[in-house]
Amino acid sequence: MALTSRSCPRCLFGGPATTSSPKSLRQPTVGRPAPFPALRCWDRAPASTGQCRQHHIAPWIPLHVESSRVLKRGRANSAGSSYKGGSMDVSTHATRGEALAASASKEEDGLENMLRQTGWTKVKQLTVQEHWQLSDAHKRNWHGQWTRYIATPSETGATTYTIQENKYGIRNIEWANAEKTETFHQNHYFSEDFAPLRSAGPWTNTVAESTPEGVTHAASAAATTLYLPGGSAVWASKAVDLNAKPFSLAAELFLRPDNNTRVSIIPFYNGAAFAGVTLVREEAREPADALELRPKSGEPFWTYELELPSGRSDVAAELIGTETLMMGHGLTLYEREGRFGGYGGAQRGASLGSEGFGPCLNDAEYVNVRLPENLSVRCPKRIIEGQGFEMSAVLVSVDGMGASQCKVIYGEDWKLKGVIYGTYFA
Repeated sequence: MALTSRSCPRCLFGGPATTSSPKSLRQPTVGRPAPFPALRCWDRAPASTGQCRQHHIAPWIPLHVESSRVLKRGRANSAGSSYKGGSMDVSTHATRGEALAASASKEEDGLENMLRQTGWTKVKQLTVQEHWQLSDAHKRNWHGQWTRYIATPSETGATTYTIQENKYGIRNIEWANAEKTETFHQNHYFSEDFAPLRSAGPWTNTVAESTPEGVTHAASAAATTLYLPGGSAVWASKAVDLNAKPFSLAAELFLRPDNNTRVSIIPFYNGAAFAGVTLVREEAREPADALELRPKSGEPFWTYELELPSGRSDVAAELIGTETLMMGHGLTLYEREGRFGGYGGAQRGASLGSEGFGPCLNDAEYVNVRLPENLSVRCPKRIIEGQGFEMSAVLVSVDGMGASQCKVIYGEDWKLKGVIYGTYFA
């Protein structure tokens, strides 16, 4: 198919990935979220449509071809390597996984009918091999800041947030072999004055841990990772366990402003109560063990501010875009047009039940925490037995004309049901 370099009319710019956000799209000398160098718009537009592959019809069909173009960008600006589609010899595991996925798919038939009634269109059911390949977008050395905010309810009903811990870290995530059937992951942590604190890992994962319920991380068998086309991801508890320590429930929600940048927001719970949130802002750097927060030239993307904003204007324009739903059982992808409901992200909160996920908490049961860098997180104040719920992370562009959202959904049985990722533009 012929390609053209013109920008997608539904994005603020198109063309291939760059090593940093264009200066014209950024505030002077400050690494603010740009308006909106959307990760999923790096593929140039098909000449027949004038739109990028993200906004073209059926962007993941056939996924094993399209993903090779998408995923190689995850390392294009580091070591110059690229994804080589079809290089993994995982046929035995894939066959077993596909059988399990088919079984899970049958159980979703009733839910699929409900999803269809609310605008969702089935795009593709991923094989476990295709889902494993999507992790390639995260194989980088991620340098950044980890800040944990603790929630403290007051007698007046308001909640205050205090910083319990602020540190810096490197997440070294690489393929461990040439066949890309095994990963290496190790974290290094540093104090606020950049003194080494400790390391975690190393952990290894093999393609055998890629199942129809996601990729099981070696650090926790109780959690799973779901990778979405385009670079977003969720690492989340498979189910709520009120007796689990240190947290009964946690979910790491990843958003990708551009190829070299990512942010994860981690709401966590003690028992049934919301306990706080961890904010992790990261940028890709070459060293695997020496911390570098600043790029070799220019300014970092993030400001690394710590103070939570006391007030913030919401988006003024109506933002419309594409939402992708990945089911947590069977790795089935659905798509629909979505509307962004502002920092609160409440436009879908009241409708989860009507979409087939069963009884769910109403909007009044949620707390919205506004974070630095035009970020926010929305999650339940308390989780209630027999009620489904969602947790969502939001990033809004500086000019308020673009946004992205990552949302994880739990059903009335408190089990992980799926992930929704959306990008929206004025």
